[in-house]
Amino acid sequence: MGYKVGDMVVYPRHGAARVEEISQRTVKGVTREYLKLSVLSSDDLEIFVPVDNLKKVGVRDIVDGDEVDKVFEILRTPIVEKR
Repeated sequence: MGYKVGDMVVYPRHGAARVEEISQRTVKGVTREYLKLSVLSSDDLEIFVPVDNLKKVGVRDIVDGDEVDKVFEILRTPIVEKR
């Protein structure tokens, strides 16, 4: 997941967010690269996420229309029970 400033992502429980900044931060003596996310549904909520924890936290790409169509196609597929 190589995000850049301006990219849109989904942050769990908060929804769509914009990558505002990519920077090095030192927390508890450990320096890591962080994404600063600005949550779109809130005027002032900013979240800093370590880049190496993005997957663990659940940050993901926003799906486009074609991908949404694929998801609904899968959901409409009848369930076949095997006996």
